[in-house]
This record gives sequence, structure tokens and C-alpha cells, in this order.
Amino acid sequence: MPQRPIGAGRAAVESDAQIARLVARLAMEHFLRTLQGLSAMHPGEDLLTVLVHRAIVTANLAHLDVDPAARQFATLAAAPPDEVRRPVSVRAVAASMGVPLETVRRRTNRLIELGLCRRVKGGLIVPAATLEGPDAESALLGNMAGLRRLIWRLQSAGFRLSGAPHPAAEGDTAVAEHVNGERGEAG
Repeated sequence: MPQRPIGAGRAAVESDAQIARLVARLAMEHFLRTLQGLSAMHPGEDLLTVLVHRAIVTANLAHLDVDPAARQFATLAAAPPDEVRRPVSVRAVAASMGVPLETVRRRTNRLIELGLCRRVKGGLIVPAATLEGPDAESALLGNMAGLRRLIWRLQSAGFRLSGAPHPAAEGDTAVAEHVNGERGEAG
């Protein structure tokens, strides 16, 4: 039996049930378009290598998501500098992706060969210089357009985005951990 969404009354649950498959399809369509864009940024590389690269970028910068001072890095002007990136271990990348350690190790070695990743004290970083330029800017703007399209289509389908409380606000730490990933922030 599906659990009632946190903070949702009976009407919201019934409404969600009516559009659940559509929302899943739209989300998957967005995901696949995003993969297409990422693949285009890395011609000739297999999709798993591209995903490992993005997992490293995400891990390097995840701490900035909750830091109000990091808003300065939200513009297209420049990628966050290497000094603010937090290194991530190959083991942590493998665990975050659910991919065997040796598979991720091979892919990170390939990224290092290509100059798209660097070993530093504490693990790996994707240097800022590899995330700048016209191709990177185009990819970021394309991703933003795709996300806007997804939001518009979700709203058109009746999915309510505004007013939804953060799971932690409702006291459900399990859902909050899922929403926040392994960072475990609660707000």
C-alpha cells in the first residue's frame, strides 16, 4: 500500500494518484534529454564515463548548495573555482552511483587521461577550467531550458509545485534524507 505523502491530505493523495504515471514519464523524458546533452559534451566517451564525471562534479560542489554565500557561483560568469571544490574518493563516487569500485576506478583513470579530472589530496576534483567556455555555457542553458519545460509540463498536468513543504519541516527524517541524498541536511 503506498504511503501518504508527508503533509498531504486525502485530496492531494488522490490527485497525485491520477497523474503519477504522467509525472514519471515526464521526469524520465527530462532525464533522457539530460543524458543526451551530457553525451554531446563528451563525444566518443561512453555514457558511464560521462556519468562518473558528473558524479564527481556533483560531489565536489554539493556543499555549496546549502551555503548562501555560494550564490556567487550560480551565474554563468565562471564555474566555482578549484579552491572551493571538495575532493571525493573513487569509493564514494562508486557508492553514490551503485557501480562497482573497479569500474569507477577505470572511468576516473580515463577522465584523468583526458584532463577532465585531477587527483588531489583527499580524492578527485573536476577542475573549473574544464567546465567553462561556450560549450559548457550552452549545455547549462540547455539544461535550464529543459528543466523549465519539465516544470511547465508538470504544472500543466496538474502537479502542484508551490506550497509543498520540505519533508524535514513535517518531521519525516527518512524522506528528508532521501530528498537530500547522503548529505543528510534537514532544511
